[in-house]
Amino acid sequence: MTENKPTIDFVTIARDVTELNEELSTLENDIVEQLDKNAKLRDELLGKEVERTEELLELTKERNSAIASSRLFKILFCTILSILIAFVVGKRIYKNRYQMHIE
Repeated sequence: MTENKPTIDFVTIARDVTELNEELSTLENDIVEQLDKNAKLRDELLGKEVERTEELLELTKERNSAIASSRLFKILFCTILSILIAFVVGKRIYKNRYQMHIE
């Protein structure tokens, strides 16, 4: 009796392995392209983030400058107003004392 031994078709196996290697190579190339695209997008986003941060910093500087100017104006205004009030009050006190000496 002859046994039926399974025959191995090495040609088919080699062809299948070659096709799988080609598919794998294509997938690797696709992955590399996608990684490059992702890196470019990341760089663009980082660039935009840096620009936004610089703009926010500039706006913050302008706002702080405006606040400082406003505070300085308030201080100067209050100082001048205090001097005027002191002058008017001092003048009235002096006038009252002078009139008291005259009488």
